[in-house]
Amino acid sequence: NRTAYIALAMGAALMFIHYAEFYQLTTQDRLKTQQSQIMQDALTGVLSRFAYEKAIKAYEKSDRLPSDLAAFTIDINGLKKTNDTAGHDVGDQLIIGSARCIERAMGKNARCFRVGGDEFMVLAHMDKEQAEQALRRLEREAARWKESDVKVSLSAGYALAHEHPDY
Repeated sequence: NRTAYIALAMGAALMFIHYAEFYQLTTQDRLKTQQSQIMQDALTGVLSRFAYEKAIKAYEKSDRLPSDLAAFTIDINGLKKTNDTAGHDVGDQLIIGSARCIERAMGKNARCFRVGGDEFMVLAHMDKEQAEQALRRLEREAARWKESDVKVSLSAGYALAHEHPDY
């Protein structure tokens, strides 16, 4: 009788341990999925505002900014008008198209973030000449893109870390 009780208690304990391990694994998988979802903008697929803030905090924690860091700020011109006149579906296509133009213009080594409705930030390692070339490519990419009779118009500028060492 006592042996059966001990076996039953051990079996219950092992089931509990197995359940706890399984629950922990599924929780970790769920957390990885959620973190991936908050790091990526759902509409465009580029990195999110959360990811941008995380990148900026990482730079703040480091001793100094990389000397070749370029930060671009890019806004979509006329998004509100597009939403008001053509509808939000067309506005969404304008946002997606803008993100694609930015990604193509900035290259694979740049990190593109959607930080607001019509606002993007790009962090890249490049010098002044490369940054100027990227802006010209962005202009060409935007001029090529057209969907639903809506054209992409972007305003963009950049700052180089070595020109602003106190920030």
